[in-house]
Amino acid sequence: MGNGKKSIKKIGSKGSILIREKEVKRVPAFETKVVDTTGAGDAFTAGLIFGKLKGWDLLKCMRFGNAVAAIKIAHFGARSGLPTEKEVMDFIAHNGKDVFPQNP
Repeated sequence: MGNGKKSIKKIGSKGSILIREKEVKRVPAFETKVVDTTGAGDAFTAGLIFGKLKGWDLLKCMRFGNAVAAIKIAHFGARSGLPTEKEVMDFIAHNGKDVFPQNP
C-alpha cells in the first residue's frame, strides 16, 4: 500500500478497523474479563504507536493495540494493568490469535 490516507477507528468490544483508500479491514478484539474500561483507548493507542516504532504494518499494530487494551480493562484504574511487550505477546499466544495474522 502506498502513503494514501488511512484512518483507524476503535470499535469497542468489536476491536478496531483500518480504512484506507479502497479497503476496510477489521481486527477483532480479544475476549477478556472487563473490570474497568478507563484508559482502554489510551492503552490501544500506546500499543499501536509501540508497533509503529518497531516498524510493524498497521494491522499488526492494531492487533497489538487490541491486546494491550484487553489486558488493561481487566484491571481497575487508568494506570494499573499496563503490560510489558512480553506480557502482551504471551496474552496473544494464550488467546489463540497470532499477533501477525496473514488475513485478520
